[in-house]
Amino acid sequence: MSLGSKIEPLLGATNGLNVIFNTQKPYIPGTTQLFWNGVLKVAAFTDGWLEIGGTVIKTKETPKVGDVLEMAYTSFFF
Repeated sequence: MSLGSKIEPLLGATNGLNVIFNTQKPYIPGTTQLFWNGVLKVAAFTDGWLEIGGTVIKTKETPKVGDVLEMAYTSFFF
């Protein structure tokens, strides 16, 4: 098995309501970094995110229409 890392857009609607997003491949817990409109967030902060597991990420704030969410993470499946 080989590890891979990349930055990619999160999958999910940025519609002012949705807070559940998905990475394209399953991430290794503890390797995620969220970029919200190009700004790196801190998971533990009130505007951070939670790793739910597998490919699922939950943001602590609701993205507005037009916001761009990107995730850097490591996976076994690249």
